[in-house]
Amino acid sequence: MAENTGISWADHTFNPWWGCAKVSPACRFCYAKATDSRWGGNHWGRTVGRRMMSEGNWAKPLKWNREAVAEGKTLRVFSASMADVFEDHPDVVDARRRLWDLIEQTPALTWMLLTKRPENVAGMVPWGYPWPRNVWLGVSAETQRFADQRIPALLALPAPVKFVSAAPLLGPVDLDPAYCDAHGRTEIVVDGDGREWCGYCAADGFTGELSYGHWLDPENGGISWVITEGESGPKARPTHPAWFRSLRDQCQAAGVVFHHKQNGEWHDQYPADWPIGDAWLNPQRHCWVDPVTGKTKPFGEFTGTEDEAWAHVARVGLKAAGRLLDGELHDGHPVGAVAR
Repeated sequence: MAENTGISWADHTFNPWWGCAKVSPACRFCYAKATDSRWGGNHWGRTVGRRMMSEGNWAKPLKWNREAVAEGKTLRVFSASMADVFEDHPDVVDARRRLWDLIEQTPALTWMLLTKRPENVAGMVPWGYPWPRNVWLGVSAETQRFADQRIPALLALPAPVKFVSAAPLLGPVDLDPAYCDAHGRTEIVVDGDGREWCGYCAADGFTGELSYGHWLDPENGGISWVITEGESGPKARPTHPAWFRSLRDQCQAAGVVFHHKQNGEWHDQYPADWPIGDAWLNPQRHCWVDPVTGKTKPFGEFTGTEDEAWAHVARVGLKAAGRLLDGELHDGHPVGAVAR
């Protein structure tokens, strides 16, 4: 069965409507908004309308379901690449209800719902506990700020598979954060005996006990799957390669499935056919990336070299950057039971 999507972690993409509103830094250069504009649309923003899809489009998942049953397999469907299913917009209320009906009519499809608005989910889905086994829920977490904001809301919901899309990854993300009762999420300091304490408490001259988020805990309702991706497009921001490696390593240590979709437009190795010394010949396509903030600065003889943690990356293009992380393809998908 042929795939109908270029998204490496899905077999099909289904959009019940087009349109959304920007809510966080990941939205800044939204590919979906750019696609909508290329087709002459104006469906991005809180006050503009949403584009409803045709009856022919709504019939596609029913066809995919029949084909999946005939072939004895399940297919992963991402809904929606051109919208956020859980956006609170008056135009989409009826279409969202229709989507729930469609999901229940297609038990051979695994529906993957990805949102930047997990706080809206409980009030919009028709399911209590448990959810249908073919409905997976994910949140976008492009930086630690939005991981801290969205992942606890995700983990409070009874989806059978919960996932995180760190895409585009714009900063380092820790998926097992430390907390203290007084300060919430905190930095860790280690005392002379090797014990870990809250950094904010230590700065104030007293100790604070820590607990941990344990977000990467699929056996106990935690995250089962992490997807990483660098940004694409003409204005793409570079990702520090250490951020990808950190999430890969966190997943491997916790036994969580990891999928690296793409490196983005920028990479820390540039093509062999570029001239030697290209960074000096063409400094406009090279820059340094701060490992903590993600801020960039231009390439220069002394720029960035005072701190080896800064990454020298080049704009090589999406195809040349590819999907390999340290020479390895990470193409993992959860194996989830789907009701027939």
